[in-house]
Amino acid sequence: MKTKIFLILLAFSYSSLTFSQSRVADIFFENFAYIEAAKFYKMAHEKNTRSYHLFTRLGDCYYNNSNTEEALKWYQLGWESYQDDFSAEYVYKYIQCLRSQKDYETANSLVPRYLELRKAETSAEAQAFYADNLSVYQDSSEIDGRPIVLENLDLNTEYSDFGSFVHDGTLYFASSRNVEGKVYKWNELPYLDVYQARIMENGRTTTYEGIDMVASDSINTDIHEATVAITKDGNTMYFTRDNVNKRNKVRYNTKGASNLKIYKATNINGRWSNLKELPFNDNKISTGHPALSPDEKRLYFVSDRKEDDNGVKNKGITDIFYVDILDDGTFGPVTWLPGNVNSAEREMFPYVTSDNMLYYSSDSAELLNYGLLDIYVTDVLNDPAAKSENLKAPINGTDDDFAFYINDDKNKGYFSSNRARPIENDAKGNDDIYSFGSGLCLQSISGIVTDSETGELLENARVRKIDERGVVLDSVITGTDARYTFELECNRKYRIVADRTCYNNEDIEEFTTSSVHEEALEVNLELDPLYDEKTIVINDITFVFDRWEITADGKRQLENIITLMQDDPRLVIDIESHTDCRGSDQYNAVLSDKRAASTKAYFVGRGYGNRINSAVGKGESELLNKDCSDCRLQDRSLTAEQVLCHKENRRSVFRIVDETPRRKCE
Repeated sequence: MKTKIFLILLAFSYSSLTFSQSRVADIFFENFAYIEAAKFYKMAHEKNTRSYHLFTRLGDCYYNNSNTEEALKWYQLGWESYQDDFSAEYVYKYIQCLRSQKDYETANSLVPRYLELRKAETSAEAQAFYADNLSVYQDSSEIDGRPIVLENLDLNTEYSDFGSFVHDGTLYFASSRNVEGKVYKWNELPYLDVYQARIMENGRTTTYEGIDMVASDSINTDIHEATVAITKDGNTMYFTRDNVNKRNKVRYNTKGASNLKIYKATNINGRWSNLKELPFNDNKISTGHPALSPDEKRLYFVSDRKEDDNGVKNKGITDIFYVDILDDGTFGPVTWLPGNVNSAEREMFPYVTSDNMLYYSSDSAELLNYGLLDIYVTDVLNDPAAKSENLKAPINGTDDDFAFYINDDKNKGYFSSNRARPIENDAKGNDDIYSFGSGLCLQSISGIVTDSETGELLENARVRKIDERGVVLDSVITGTDARYTFELECNRKYRIVADRTCYNNEDIEEFTTSSVHEEALEVNLELDPLYDEKTIVINDITFVFDRWEITADGKRQLENIITLMQDDPRLVIDIESHTDCRGSDQYNAVLSDKRAASTKAYFVGRGYGNRINSAVGKGESELLNKDCSDCRLQDRSLTAEQVLCHKENRRSVFRIVDETPRRKCE
């Protein structure tokens, strides 16, 4: 009996403890202390508490801190047991977490359920749309056909750095790096201030100097300031600030966050002064993230207001609105942005280019989204029916990507991201600013060098990469695998040249690369052995018709023999020079003697005259090509094939004298 009573008391105590842990977790959660709340929810889970409330709350604890990997774990457990209870909000969060872990197929398969719960389009239509567009996740963004290159700015810190606006060579951004300022309890980081840095361009390298708070008497305070827009003349700045009460204390809403307001400042002698709160702000709603139209007659912004001044309802959590800036400096009515931009979720951080294209961030499940906030572009300001296009990787990733800026040439810009995972992204802090630009379109070429007669792999061959000006850009010596590899730029002319001791001067491949990034070319090179029985085999030393001087190409060929003579002091050669069949036998005999003498003179000039045993002319007695057409015709009367035929007959041949042992080509 005592045992039974003890077990009943133990069970009651166990149940009370579990209830207590869940209740304490709820208290922490309702006060926005999500990390502490997660600890107690987990303790309850370890005591076998299983409920829709616990799983979704645990997921929320991590989701609200951008830890989607851990959030997914708990939403997934909830989905497995309670999917019929999932509201549109939690189906949406589950989708976003799946996308952030690159499980796009599962995520997009749930969109019809989400839309059905929101009573939007039919499941069949939604399913077909996402199935047809899954390939977007394998696409990469490009600029002018070249891949985009990202760089984590060297001005980023371990704190939060985000937002970007460039004016007159200066980058403006927000940062919580002021460790001497007050700390924001939500994330335990200092409050944000507006900073500036001078952009210094040096070729392909960009650095940022003079990093400091903007020069102002009143912009930066003990509360948040961020996201600026500056007029072209540099006289007016619009920026976002926390809403404060009459005692200059931050006003917090029921969700534990402060509302936002837009302010305007004037540049007076290099300092931002004369701050004014814009009249369409409201203490009970947020108004922030200002962006100017190209003509600066319209100000776009983000707000969570329920409707605009014309009675048009807000579509989502935050939407993009605008006001017209009138000639007298006042503002027109707040107007909800028409078209296909605003969704049931969050639209944030608008930016408008000089050609009136709108860039913005959204985490709408109805869009093709990589996860959390993605950056989109749309022509909606010119065409209300225009759709939004995802900027794709590498700009968009599985975390929040936002605060986009691009220059007028649309080849360089900035955006912000909290992509702290994985490590290879070089993330430095909570939020970081990344620059992006057109990267080099690069290709590669590789191949092997072999003996043309035996197919033997040639080690110690030199392979050079030469540009169209004849400049050697790179050079490698082949190893035992006889392989070479070079990096190439797209749309450029190159020569790949191979040479090796004991082999004919070189094998040359000339080509022009295409515009396809990362195209891999395979080009194998063959070298002819210099020795063939008792003959040194080099490319023919050919002569101009009716001339005997050594040409520039001929000199390059003769240098191969000079190299052999340097390597082997025993080498002695005979020179034989030949003509084609045109002209009389007597004339050609004299001409070939002159060619032999000219060839010998080259060796004498290089200091190797004592290694020439003889130099004789053979005239036209030993033609290589005997059917070159009528030998009485001149070059101008011949076809191209006939000219080449005669040219091959005009040559010098080099034979090793019998007393010289044949050198082994190693």
